[in-house]
Amino acid sequence: MIAYILSDFSRVILMPKDRSYAGELNDLYRTKVLQDGMGYFDVFDLNEELLAFLGSLGENYPLGIFTSEIVQNDPAVRPRLEQAFRDVVSAQDLGIRKTEKEAYLTVAKSLQQEPAAVLYIDDKEENVAAARDAGLHAIRYVSNSQIMADIRAALAGKNEKEAR
Repeated sequence: MIAYILSDFSRVILMPKDRSYAGELNDLYRTKVLQDGMGYFDVFDLNEELLAFLGSLGENYPLGIFTSEIVQNDPAVRPRLEQAFRDVVSAQDLGIRKTEKEAYLTVAKSLQQEPAAVLYIDDKEENVAAARDAGLHAIRYVSNSQIMADIRAALAGKNEKEAR
């Protein structure tokens, strides 16, 4: 039974304003915000639709973010994340890699959750596969409509593959 919802940050909750940008969002953050001095929200958008949906679930399921590096720590966005999410965990801070099964076991333990009680959302298939290998329920983010339907199905007890 799912008791906790954990999401990736980049390209799930946080999107580049330039939708054609194909690189890593942490690299974009370092270049445009830290180096060039642009405003955070001149470079990025929050996925407000998904945030509202997750917020509606947050009454029944604690919410967390599991991200790779640093883009979530900027003072422009951090207060908003702390309002919506109980936990914000960085793989870099924990010295782990999101492509490895052990990362998800470590995160589940840090959240005081059994892996099978965690629903994880990520845009990268290799991270979803590693989370599944660790025993988490894991869904790949493709679009808001798809992920919301898949989350509803998972919370209703259906297999994520059946939900697609």
